[in-house]
Amino acid sequence: MNTFLRLLLGVGLSIVCYNSYCMFKPPALNVSAFLATTAATSNEKPRVLLLGDSIFAGSIGHSWVPDLRAQHSGKDVINGGINAELAWNIRNRVDAVLAVKPDVVVLMVGTNDAMGSFRGGYLKGGDLYVAMGAPQKPTVAWHQENLKAVLQKLRDHGIQQRAVLTIPPLGEVRASKANKHVNAINANVKQVALETDTTVIDFNQAIWEEIDRLGGASSDTQEFTGIDVWAQTFGSVLHNVFGWNWNDVGQYNNRLRMLTDNCHLSERGADVLRGVVSQYLSLR
Repeated sequence: MNTFLRLLLGVGLSIVCYNSYCMFKPPALNVSAFLATTAATSNEKPRVLLLGDSIFAGSIGHSWVPDLRAQHSGKDVINGGINAELAWNIRNRVDAVLAVKPDVVVLMVGTNDAMGSFRGGYLKGGDLYVAMGAPQKPTVAWHQENLKAVLQKLRDHGIQQRAVLTIPPLGEVRASKANKHVNAINANVKQVALETDTTVIDFNQAIWEEIDRLGGASSDTQEFTGIDVWAQTFGSVLHNVFGWNWNDVGQYNNRLRMLTDNCHLSERGADVLRGVVSQYLSLR
């Protein structure tokens, strides 16, 4: 192999490794990191636990939690988001994360359940999640069962201030099959919240309201039919390596306004999320 090819291969591998690190690094002040701080043994500040998947973790799409943390500096805001998690995963780790002794818990989970149970496309209906350790392929009913168990656990643990968010759209075509599927997930979120006396934050509605305010979804936007791994990975390279902002990545990928890859949030979408969560915390 000549020198030029070796150099090209080295650059390519460096980009892949760096981008992979950026996509999967744990968020700042996650549960483990908080428990290692001196703040974990004090009661000086109210503790807010954000419990969810990659949309909370913020390593794919805009990382919005640092902005929320700065906005609510009188609170310890702990990031309990982990990439690719189902409601089942959170059910299985909720006891461990409650070691941070939160005063407030804000939960959002269901995007991966929605993608994994969407029969229109995502990797043969959830095979990926089975490969990652889930005991079955995701279904809407299974998401509801696991979400209810998590909210019951939070209630029974004595956490008075708890909220659950509806999940964001999959793509920005409102009448798509995928978003009808998301609506079914969100109907269950609202029902389970009612049954467990949990506050609902309708993030999905807030996203659509912002899309409408901006003039509606682009006429060029294609429906979500399943995760485009290339769009997700190349979009992350554009952001992490070449410095594109996530709004521009979403525009490049699918003429998206709120999303980067049909499921993760751009700066605009993340600002909507930060806003609705901040509004809830401001009352606590």
